[in-house]
Amino acid sequence: MTRRSAALVLQLACLPLAQAGSPSSSDSSAALQQAGTVRTPLGQCEIWLPADYSATDAEFLAGAVADLSLVLSDRLGPVHPQPFQLVITADRAQFDEWTGRRLPEWIQALALESPSRLVISNYPGPLGDAGRQEVEQVLLHELTHAYLHRARWPAGRTPLPAWFHEGLAVEMSGGLSRDLQRAVLWARWTGRLQRLRDLRTIRHQTAAASQIAYAQSALALQYLTYRHGESARTDLLAALGKFSSFERAYPQTFGEPLISFEAGYLTWLRQRYNLLLLASDPATLFMLLPALMIVAYLATSLRTRRRKAQWAAAEQLQADDSAPPKPDDPAP
Repeated sequence: MTRRSAALVLQLACLPLAQAGSPSSSDSSAALQQAGTVRTPLGQCEIWLPADYSATDAEFLAGAVADLSLVLSDRLGPVHPQPFQLVITADRAQFDEWTGRRLPEWIQALALESPSRLVISNYPGPLGDAGRQEVEQVLLHELTHAYLHRARWPAGRTPLPAWFHEGLAVEMSGGLSRDLQRAVLWARWTGRLQRLRDLRTIRHQTAAASQIAYAQSALALQYLTYRHGESARTDLLAALGKFSSFERAYPQTFGEPLISFEAGYLTWLRQRYNLLLLASDPATLFMLLPALMIVAYLATSLRTRRRKAQWAAAEQLQADDSAPPKPDDPAP
C-alpha cells in the first residue's frame, strides 16, 4: 500500500460506521454499513459494507480503491472526477437490490453508470489474503468501467461498445487468463466466434458464451494496438471526450471507418488462433488424447484388415496358378 493511500485509510478509519439506508429500504440491505468515504482520481468514493466486515477490511478496501484508481489514471490518463459508491453485499438479495435488477448468477459484480455505483457480491468478511487478492482483481475490473463512464465527459453521450468496455476491463485487471484463451480457441474451431457488433449484450448471455465474449473483447483491444500502435488506446480515450459517440471518435482518431477495424479483427483472430495453437494447448491435447488413440486404433485395424485381405487374395492367386489345368470338355 502506498503512503498516499495509507493517509487516506487513516482518514477513513476515523469515520463512524452508519447503518445503510438501502435503495429499496428492505430488511436485507439494512444490514449494510456505511464505512466512510475516500478521495480517488475518479471522484469521492462512498463505501458500504456488510455488518461482519471489520475496520481492517474497510481500511484495506479504501486503500485499494485509492491505489487502483490512481493506477488507471496514470496508465490511461486523467478523467473528470465524479462521486461514486463501492458496495459489497452479503447475499444475492442485496446484490439485486443495489444493482436494481436480477442478473444471471454468474455475474458477481456490476458497475452502474447512473447512479455511479460498483456493486460486488458475496464476499463474506473478514477478508483473508486470498479474498483480498480476488477482491482487488474484481475491483480493478469494475473501476475500469467507472473510468470509462467518466472518459466520455463532457462530449460523450452515447454508451461505448461493450467490447471496448469489457476488453479494457479484462486487460487492466490481469489480461487474458488461460481459461479465456481456451474459450476463444474452442469458439474459433467450433464456429462460435462473434462479430464485435454482436457483443452488446454480454450480461444476458450464458456463462460459457460470456467467457467467449470477454476473451474476444480483450483480443479486440490487442488488435487495436496491433493495427494502430502502442498509443492507440490512450489516443482513442482522449478523443472520447471530444466527440459525441465512439463511432465518430474512432475514424477521427485513426482515419478509417470502424467497420474496417471490425472486419480486420475477425480475419486477424482466425489467423492467430490456428490449428498449431490448438495443438499446443496442454488441456486440449489432454482432452483430444483419448479420441486420437481411438482414431489411431481404428486406422491400425483398418490397415491390418486390408493387408490380410491382400494376403488372402495373393495366396488364392498363387494357388490358382499352381493347380493342374483342367481337361477340355469332350466334344459332343
